[in-house]
Parts: sequence; structure tokens; C-alpha cells
Amino acid sequence: MTNGSVKSGDKYPNRLYYDNESLAMFGRSRTLAIMSSTCVRQLQHPDKRHSMRFTDADSINEYRITGFCQTCQDTPYG
Repeated sequence: MTNGSVKSGDKYPNRLYYDNESLAMFGRSRTLAIMSSTCVRQLQHPDKRHSMRFTDADSINEYRITGFCQTCQDTPYG
């Protein structure tokens, strides 16, 4: 059974929702950012250094969910 383009049993069943939200908020798809190993907020903050070196497993998991690099995770409102 499928729900749009997302298969049931998908590891990230809300992927389409997150991609649409990310596109609306940051001008970039979360999935595309992850596939290119970049930060989803890179277009919003091009002058900011976006570190893709994560400090722990929780940070890596957060990146897989949000597409936020370590720098953006450390300063969520910055």
C-alpha cells in the first residue's frame, strides 16, 4: 500500500511533508540537501560556515530528520 510517493514501511514516512516544509521555510528540499551532504539552511545563510562534522550519533540522526548541519543544530535560532 502506498501513500502518494511514500511507501508504507518507509524509514521516514513523513519525508514528503518534511520536504515540503523545508522547501517553504528554507528554499531547499531536505532530501536534496541530505543527498548532496549539505545543510538545508545553506541557501538561507550562505555566509555562515556549515559544519558537516557531527559530534555524536544523536546529531547524525537529527541531520537525517531535519537536514540541519552541526552548526545549525548548535544554534537553532541563529
